[in-house]
Amino acid sequence: MVIFRDFPMKMQIKEALGELLEQRLMNDVTVSDICEKANISRQTFYNNFSDKFAVPQWFFDLICHRYLYETGRSLSFSDAFLLNTQALQQNKHFLARLSKPKGYQSLFAYGRRARKQTLLETVRDYKHIAVTKELENMIEYHVQGETQLICIWAENGMESSAQYLTDLIMEATPRKLLGVLKDPTPGVKRSHNENWLQESLQS
Repeated sequence: MVIFRDFPMKMQIKEALGELLEQRLMNDVTVSDICEKANISRQTFYNNFSDKFAVPQWFFDLICHRYLYETGRSLSFSDAFLLNTQALQQNKHFLARLSKPKGYQSLFAYGRRARKQTLLETVRDYKHIAVTKELENMIEYHVQGETQLICIWAENGMESSAQYLTDLIMEATPRKLLGVLKDPTPGVKRSHNENWLQESLQS
């Protein structure tokens, strides 16, 4: 999987960005700042990321590929959201600092687009259900609300428990959509090396 390519270097760059975000906002950080902090060349940076926004997006994907994107595939709806939220919480010192920037390149705008795309793929390719306009609208409604909830939670320091957020999402999700995504797809197994990835996310 491309997301794991050159993993140690990507983590080094992410950690450098994290240190910079302790002192300034994302909009005030430059690629040159990241390179200096990570002790790498600009070429090395661009060999791994297209721009500075791609760094937190990659790390967010690293978590979500393990949990959230497995919704209705190898994990149930509730388990995927709960485990993903717990993983976000474990990395809140990095991710919570990225909740305030808005716009197309912001982390949560990216997360909203990725979540919608993976849910559409799950319905179509794993559940083998035609994506009607009604179902697509339900997914859009759900993703908008879910993203807004996570963004507010992050802005408040991710203090509420992951179980509390999961319960809220379970109540707010359209019943028809939940009926499609509630359970894992039979025969689908998770392919990630759980122990290695968990240690990496917590380091």
